[in-house]
Amino acid sequence: MKRIVVATLTALMLTSCSASWSADLTRPQAKAILSKSRPFVLTYNQLTFLDNGFQEFVAEGGPNNPEFSKVFTVASPLTKTITLRTPVGARIDEITGIADAGHGMKEVLLRWSMVNVPDVLKPLVVSGGTGRAIMRLYDDGWRVENGPNLGDDTAPPTLTAAQQRQAEAFKEAERNRLQGLAHEEQLRKEKLEASMKPSKVLYHFQTAPNKQEVGWDTTTGKSITYDVDVTDADLTVTELGHPKPYLSHQTWASVLSIKVEERWGRRTWVGLSSSNNTNYFYLATSEEAQQVCHEMQNAHDAWVATYGSLIRH
Repeated sequence: MKRIVVATLTALMLTSCSASWSADLTRPQAKAILSKSRPFVLTYNQLTFLDNGFQEFVAEGGPNNPEFSKVFTVASPLTKTITLRTPVGARIDEITGIADAGHGMKEVLLRWSMVNVPDVLKPLVVSGGTGRAIMRLYDDGWRVENGPNLGDDTAPPTLTAAQQRQAEAFKEAERNRLQGLAHEEQLRKEKLEASMKPSKVLYHFQTAPNKQEVGWDTTTGKSITYDVDVTDADLTVTELGHPKPYLSHQTWASVLSIKVEERWGRRTWVGLSSSNNTNYFYLATSEEAQQVCHEMQNAHDAWVATYGSLIRH
């Protein structure tokens, strides 16, 4: 009988000593168990910007910053998130408190942080916060009953001197880039404007009278005709038949198509189409219409070949 009692007591002592959990949940126990929960075993390829993070990201060059481009693929102003090229993990830094939650349960508070966040992004993205979990005591130890539910710390951090220097260097580079773009845009506009001013006449023609389509001026009683210079920049059109001639210009930059068309049963019309309208020029013969169309097309094509890249579509 003594042997049985002694053996029983020894077994109980061994069982008590070998248990890896305590009925009184400790911080190390809670950290070890929660570290195996889903939020801390997953990896994340998307991080949230801090409260001012996206604005700072843009000010520091955004996708035009080569240092950022090394570590991210997409940054969204709508969701305020940034997608990383290499996923990162999360860890529990500290259990900050354990309180009785009743019915054999404990409320556990913690602080957490992201692991291996690229240094260049640390001042801009959420890299930690606080969390809460409920743990219940079972016959085999403590288990996670609810959570852990993690909250982000979105307040901008206090930057180190090195981080401040880096941010200022990035912003200066972005300012210089934008100034360069503004200068290029100004040059583009100036070149485009200059390209629309005629410097030479390449071809000249005059349309035939056609009262049915073009009409006549009731004051002068004359048919309306057009005296046209095909220049290196535009069509310079003088409308004749009025008390005073009307002068207009149609730049090659605005022209979409040039073609001979049949109107009123005659294929002697040259149509010049732009985004707003189509102007028609009536010629005496179809051969003359073909020649005018050819000269216009050549002038237009030459302008496009030289200046077409200056147009913003």
